[in-house]
Amino acid sequence: MKFLGVDYGEKRIGLAIGDDEIKIASPFGILENKNKDFVLGGIREICFEEDVGAIVIGLPLTMAGGQGPQAEETMAFVNFLKNNLAVPVETEDERFTSVMVDKLMAESKVKERDAVSAMIILQSYLDKK
Repeated sequence: MKFLGVDYGEKRIGLAIGDDEIKIASPFGILENKNKDFVLGGIREICFEEDVGAIVIGLPLTMAGGQGPQAEETMAFVNFLKNNLAVPVETEDERFTSVMVDKLMAESKVKERDAVSAMIILQSYLDKK
């Protein structure tokens, strides 16, 4: 099954694609967060074109594991997608994503930080399957 990894942001949403067969996530691109309908349409189109079976969204928990304002905003987005898509939507803890993104970007030619973040979120999820 294919998965769409999502790094939700107020202005930009990072995207990654991976599957549970080869268990490798790759950066897919960026979706501008213009408004909910625009984002929903973009994600719906990607799910259709890429035959996505589930969406994994990074949840920015506090270091203590709680939900701050950013996590609450992300959960509102998660619930919006759950209510408007037929594809299952799950969350993945993204507490240490920023450190890994900085390291990967220093070592690679990939320049889209949001897409790399989505890739790390999805890879973490796939590694547990």
